[in-house]
Amino acid sequence: MKQSTDSAASQQPNHATGAEPFVNEAPDAQLQAWRDLYAAKLSADYGWWSITTLDWLEQGDNLLGSAIDAKLHLPPRLAERAASLNLAGDTVTLTPLDAKIVVAGAPVTGPTQVAAGTQLFIGESDDDPAPLEPRPEVRVDITYRGDLVGVRVRDPQAAASRDPSSEIAWFLPDGAWRLPAVLLPPQSEEEVAITNRIGQTTMERVVGRVAFEVTDERYELLATQGGKGKLFINFKDATNGTRNGTHTGCRSISTGAFLISACGPSPGRRPRCYTPRAPE
Repeated sequence: MKQSTDSAASQQPNHATGAEPFVNEAPDAQLQAWRDLYAAKLSADYGWWSITTLDWLEQGDNLLGSAIDAKLHLPPRLAERAASLNLAGDTVTLTPLDAKIVVAGAPVTGPTQVAAGTQLFIGESDDDPAPLEPRPEVRVDITYRGDLVGVRVRDPQAAASRDPSSEIAWFLPDGAWRLPAVLLPPQSEEEVAITNRIGQTTMERVVGRVAFEVTDERYELLATQGGKGKLFINFKDATNGTRNGTHTGCRSISTGAFLISACGPSPGRRPRCYTPRAPE
């Protein structure tokens, strides 16, 4: 039996490894609606395509701006010295310099501590000609990754420059991969190591094991908590990164919400299993 992140790498039904992107055949209405929503989220003002940089703070003062020597980089049209972010331990203090910075709808006028998740909105220079239409401001998100503190810059102009009709590789779904599966309880105190793109590894609690069969061979994938009662299933197969730039690190499935109810025996612990929650 194979488990964890190995999902039938060499056994792929039908054309699972030969599908071509940018397919013109019309998908059904439900699939098209999902694709439209996916594309809209990518290309939204502050969606994934708006991200221009992710920079990490060092202890002490860190210059946020468009200057060449800025530690934290902003788009060239913004102030060279927009603000200073001082990191002392794990505390971040924001001090505006040559730009107007707004947090939670109010301008920041002096040194201000900012917590993880704080969003800084930075407008263009007052010296620039007024645009014909108001443009969304650049947003800087304060983010924490373990013992690292960083800023993720989101520029709506970067998102607007992308073309969802040609830059998203769609693949035709293969119905052979719609498989029945059973969600089993995790092993006692079971955890799985997950490493992110910058090399940090965290241990995530396993909330269940998804068991299924492909060509008469049994597999299990580990499920972690996806938030709001959902399951997040992280796995990898032989097609990762092999088709038109698809993600090399992993694939993932997010389920609908689940409830916990009594189920069959589970040695040494209260019997448990997972039952789908009714759609909201």
